[in-house]
Amino acid sequence: MSFRGRLTLFFVLIVIVPMVSVTVVIFSLISNNEDGKANAAVAARLDTASNLAKEARQEAERAGRIVGQDRALSAALRRGDDTAAECRT
Repeated sequence: MSFRGRLTLFFVLIVIVPMVSVTVVIFSLISNNEDGKANAAVAARLDTASNLAKEARQEAERAGRIVGQDRALSAALRRGDDTAAECRT
């Protein structure tokens, strides 16, 4: 092998191979970072949706207790008197 061939091989092994490997690692890190940001956004939206659902359920439970304790409304519903039931709401 000539000096020029050995020099080219040395250059490829010392310069080109590490640059390619560093490029692959950098793009992998960038991809992982983007995935992490997307996962964080999804988690934030999930937390918000869960909190909104919890608040809606608590509000419905409060309203259900109020309606369940209204004797006049339950009597109107048993009689089938829609107008009296609507007046209670």
